[in-house]
Amino acid sequence: MVTYPKLNVPAYQAVVTYRGQDPVPRTLFIALSDVAKGREEDLKKQIDSKTGDLYKQYLAYRSKKIREDIDAAATRKAETLRV
Repeated sequence: MVTYPKLNVPAYQAVVTYRGQDPVPRTLFIALSDVAKGREEDLKKQIDSKTGDLYKQYLAYRSKKIREDIDAAATRKAETLRV
């Protein structure tokens, strides 16, 4: 996904939707600049082709972020309301 936080300056993000043990899928937004600062275009091409060193770095980073999100979700408790 391409966003433009500054005029004419693209910022690339990968949108990752996964399902853990919960029945509800979760979605993460990963900025490609967090994975390969200054090489976002190359990383985007490698993600599309699913090959290359940057793609391997992306997969490792994505796995780390998914694990962090699962751990954070596990610590949250459901909110109950009494009516």
